[in-house]
Amino acid sequence: MINRYKCHGVRKISQQHRGKRSRIEKSGVMHITLPAKMIVAIVIISGAGYLYAINDNAVSGTNIRDLEREIATLQRNNTHLKVEAAQLRSLKNVEEKTDELEMIETEEVDYIEEESPLAFR
Repeated sequence: MINRYKCHGVRKISQQHRGKRSRIEKSGVMHITLPAKMIVAIVIISGAGYLYAINDNAVSGTNIRDLEREIATLQRNNTHLKVEAAQLRSLKNVEEKTDELEMIETEEVDYIEEESPLAFR
């Protein structure tokens, strides 16, 4: 056997192939077959799809956390507004506003009848 030295390492070539050099030795570039190219393409596409899915999940998780915080804030505001509405409707508050606005009690109450032309306007 004869040893041939290349820059990438030692390559042994048998006696019968001594006169014929392979394509790899001549060009220095390895030719990739079609199935290998397809496998590489599938791996790259799968990797890109995986990265997209992971990124999409991360963005969705962030959006969900933001919405949960907003819901909590709105629930607190709603609770405060309910308490405030109950306080404003309380009898004590109504009596205070009546005195403040100098309202008086009516002696006579007038009711509008359904047949009256005023009731239809």
